[in-house]
Amino acid sequence: EKETWYGDGASAIILKEIAGFANSTTFGWYDSSNPAVRGQIFEGSDDSNTGWKDTNFGETNFGFYIEPNGNPDNRMYTEHLLNNGDEYHVAIFRINNMNDYLLAWEDLSLTGSTDQDYQDMIVRMKVNPVPEPATMLLLGSGLVAFAGIGRKKFFNKKK
Repeated sequence: EKETWYGDGASAIILKEIAGFANSTTFGWYDSSNPAVRGQIFEGSDDSNTGWKDTNFGETNFGFYIEPNGNPDNRMYTEHLLNNGDEYHVAIFRINNMNDYLLAWEDLSLTGSTDQDYQDMIVRMKVNPVPEPATMLLLGSGLVAFAGIGRKKFFNKKK
């Protein structure tokens, strides 16, 4: 189950928001190693007509949050362990490829009276991945090998 990502940014668009708090709910990102470090992506007045928003925050492990009614005391995270009662307030679906996701949010506590419909805010996001150092090393060594083979063939033709 994916609750955080690694990358240098993301692009997000609100697909649907039908919550009673729709006009004041905010959506943003946070640094998963320090959730106090965060940034807002959408504000309460934003909706599906706002279009794609790009966010850059440097290479980090990150997650997303909503603040129903714009209230930081009600903040809900993609990492369930950061939520009150360890509740899962978002259903996460990977689409198209490894970097494209749908986040379907429930904006009420899951205990007590709640609809648990996970359609209060639906956001599509694309993560900007950062290649891992090992991947870059493998790619680099492959390019060096191809260059060596090409050079060897070039000099063998001259003989």
